[in-house]
Amino acid sequence: MSTNDAQRLISILKAAQKDKRSSKDIKETFEGAGIIDKNGNLKHPYKKIYFPSEK
Repeated sequence: MSTNDAQRLISILKAAQKDKRSSKDIKETFEGAGIIDKNGNLKHPYKKIYFPSEK
């Protein structure tokens, strides 16, 4: 990933944090991007990525 790509991704993430979206909207975004399936499970190659939720 180039520096420009990283900066673009950071700006997209910052903009997304400002916009209040519902869980349904967020799920649809991840489904559309091919990150999760209809059941909310991570798809390949994301299956091996795991971040435990804060307790």
